[in-house]
Amino acid sequence: MRKIFTLLIVAILATATSWAAEYTITFGNKAGSATQIQESLKASTAITGGLDYVTANPFTVSSGTCYYGGGSADEKASVRLGKKNAASSLTIALSKTGKVKASSIVVNCKQMNDNSAGGTLAVNGLAAQEFPSSASGLTYTFSEPANITSSILEATKSVYVYSITVTYTDSPEPQKTVKSLAITGEPTNKEYYVGDAFSTDGLKVNATYDDDTQEDVTNKAIWTRSPATFTEAGAVSVTATASYGGVSAETTCPVTVKTIANTKETAYTVAEAIKLIDNGKTGVWVYVKGIVSKIVTRYNTQYKNITFDVSDDGATTTPQFQFFRNQKDAENTYAEDPKIEVGATVIGYGILKKYNKTYEFDEGNYLVEYKAPFVPTYTYTWMVNGAEVKKSVLKAGAAVEAPANPENIDGKVFTGWVTTATVDANKKPEYATIDATAKANTTYYAVFATLKQGAGEKWKKKAASEITEAGVYALITPDNNAFNGEITKGHGQSTADTFAFDKNNEANYAPEGTCELTFVKNGDSYQMLNKATGQYLYSKAAEKGNLAWNQTEDSYWYFYDDNWVYKNNTTYLRTYKANKEFRTYGVNNANDPVYFAQKVAGAGYADFTTIVKAAEVTTLANLAVNGAEGTAYQVNDKMVVAKKFQKGDKNYI
Repeated sequence: MRKIFTLLIVAILATATSWAAEYTITFGNKAGSATQIQESLKASTAITGGLDYVTANPFTVSSGTCYYGGGSADEKASVRLGKKNAASSLTIALSKTGKVKASSIVVNCKQMNDNSAGGTLAVNGLAAQEFPSSASGLTYTFSEPANITSSILEATKSVYVYSITVTYTDSPEPQKTVKSLAITGEPTNKEYYVGDAFSTDGLKVNATYDDDTQEDVTNKAIWTRSPATFTEAGAVSVTATASYGGVSAETTCPVTVKTIANTKETAYTVAEAIKLIDNGKTGVWVYVKGIVSKIVTRYNTQYKNITFDVSDDGATTTPQFQFFRNQKDAENTYAEDPKIEVGATVIGYGILKKYNKTYEFDEGNYLVEYKAPFVPTYTYTWMVNGAEVKKSVLKAGAAVEAPANPENIDGKVFTGWVTTATVDANKKPEYATIDATAKANTTYYAVFATLKQGAGEKWKKKAASEITEAGVYALITPDNNAFNGEITKGHGQSTADTFAFDKNNEANYAPEGTCELTFVKNGDSYQMLNKATGQYLYSKAAEKGNLAWNQTEDSYWYFYDDNWVYKNNTTYLRTYKANKEFRTYGVNNANDPVYFAQKVAGAGYADFTTIVKAAEVTTLANLAVNGAEGTAYQVNDKMVVAKKFQKGDKNYI
């Protein structure tokens, strides 16, 4: 069997047991040395047809100067061998084995314009021929087919070489006689989609020759398959036939064939969708499900769509699939923000696509199911004297609202809330800070105590404009955190807990760590002294980060321009709500104002309790006649608070 193939620049020859093929190798515009040409030939990706011998076989370019890809049209389409009027040679390795039998070589070439006439070209030791003046082929014929491993060009002057055509004898059949073939192994892939072709990967073919020798001929055998491609879904039995040396063998392989199209109920996971895309299954409409992991492009009124990523577990560190320009339905964009949230579970319908490294639905996809993220709920219960007065079931993050402070019971007054059902009667309890937002199931119990007038102290919340007398004060934020005396980078820090002010803006105790400042009055102004350290609080400059302590004080603080101001440099003392800090500013409207809690004489308390008086056990009938309105009673194991009215000479509760 005789075959011919032509290569632009270089011919690649198969070994005697390989397939014959036609190759075209195209090179870009680049000039370079022999080494650069060699590397470019190896790395070339512009190869069409047959097996890729460019990367399989070795190349050598030697002897002289070689260029390609110069500026002229000739240089862009050729290898330029040698410099002006200088001899050179070019060797391109074709095969390692020496089994290629070449009968002729045709070199399409042209004498370079800057040469003097008379240049000749010899190929593989055959008689030299004179360069043509215009591009045409010089034919070199072997008297007998010769084993060659390289194409060797020797030029007496520089020449443009456009292509080399090698005519050779290819012998893909074995020289020995094949007695039998045996197919072993299992196919690697046993799952396919409609339209796929069966792959013989994993199957091995072994030949036994007439001299009883054996050879693995897997890569030499010719395969046929029945069916050639899969046309229907289901369980399919494929007959794979291997032929080599005039002998054939077949095996039957059971496989499963699926359709790519699916339903909402059988939506692909992200992992499955990515696998489909990697297997070339793009451009088809399918359903994909996942958990929203990231909002890539938020909804806007111009384009009326949204782009977001999903993953199988909702994480951003696992494989991602993008719903690109997701819209309301097949025909319409969103009329308003769909408010898709991270953590939501979605099923979408769209066209599979891969854009660069992104696995995605092409634009025009839409959701067929959306389940909002799970948000836990928490129950907040408020107990007064053993009776439940309020219960709220709130979503995580919702605002917690306490009931109004309880009224006095049997002479005892309300002092605060705790989260324990009982308290030590002889010790002031650790009062609870009411959660601002829902975060856990919580029960608060009202604490009552006996009031001792003239004993103890309390704190009164005031604005800067209300500071009119000397005394002990605490600086506080709008959220009632107190200055703790620590200053970091010129900013005053605050306590973790807050003052628990009642409706009269009074608190019975200060948060742990509160820094008590003694305001020393001087006219209408004050110096702020920490008696515990003997230092004064002052401002070094009228800008951020300048709050500090000093052993002496020659200026003062006063109410001015609706702010608490340091006279020496007109520094405004305000609060930074986000960090709960006390900061100095040179302007009077930065962030939030500072507030104060004045320590004043108050009432002392004793006999703390959460149950002032056990509810009287009674009947509803007795309660209707004798119950005192507003008093708690126990009726059939249920706690009630009496509210009485009369109608038609009858008593009701």
